[in-house]
Amino acid sequence: MRTLSFAATATATALAAATAGVGLLVTAPGAASADATKSSAYGLSATAGGQEAVPPTPYVESTDGSTKQVTGGALPANPLGLSATIGELTAGDDFASVELTNLEVAPSSEQLPAEVQAILTQLEDGCAQVTAGLPDPPATGLPPIPGVPPEVNDLLADLLPEGAGLDDLEGFCDSFDPTAPLVSIGVLSVDCEGDQGGVELARLSFLGQQVPVPAVAQNQAIVPENPLVTITANRQSTTDDGGFSVDGLAITLGDGEATGAEAIVANATCGEAIAAPAVDTPAPPAAPAPAPVAGTAPVTG
Repeated sequence: MRTLSFAATATATALAAATAGVGLLVTAPGAASADATKSSAYGLSATAGGQEAVPPTPYVESTDGSTKQVTGGALPANPLGLSATIGELTAGDDFASVELTNLEVAPSSEQLPAEVQAILTQLEDGCAQVTAGLPDPPATGLPPIPGVPPEVNDLLADLLPEGAGLDDLEGFCDSFDPTAPLVSIGVLSVDCEGDQGGVELARLSFLGQQVPVPAVAQNQAIVPENPLVTITANRQSTTDDGGFSVDGLAITLGDGEATGAEAIVANATCGEAIAAPAVDTPAPPAAPAPAPVAGTAPVTG
């Protein structure tokens, strides 16, 4: 698959239009447009119960090698309660990119599955015990909170620093807000060029706690394993048309079975073949019937 730099597709003219707060920039095809491939980018798509709940939105596509962009706006309403601001979506000849800012996962508890709400309530109850004072906490190490399910104590152990103790647990409980977003990400960037691509993150937090941003390898989990939310970054695949696709984040809430909902946030797809336009070939005209020729023939016999 060809790999072209973004600069190779830049052109001298641009047309900008704005609709419903979303900007659209279209440039003329470059010199290599005869061999162009189709690329696309979108902000979010979602399924629920095995059915499409949100089609790729907002969406931009280049089908002729020209560079097209969408800027501004927000993610559409969706069954996982995700929100973000659209920075820029770009698609061109064998390249595409997405940048989102201020991404929040389930910013309202009303949008959470019952199983997730129950765990947040258990965390809240556990923190109330911590604030009131745990009986006989150990001198070192993280004390278990009595009466909460083991997975909640395990979740706290994963959230807090290695070797954390009572002071760390008290600090978490002081800042814990069960109505805050489960996860927030300051910046999410996804790009592809040819058959290469990747994902970058900045300013990641989980349950109000700052989480170190990992180097985002392919199929990278970006929050500790937990019963609340699963987020896989940099999911790569090959499309049916032979293109290369990068899902920025694949997100499910709870175990994913209660709602059957999954959201793909920020997708860039490069290098799909552009179908040749159909050409109607007219049928050849029918040969004319021979015309009769008047005349005489000699008589013999």
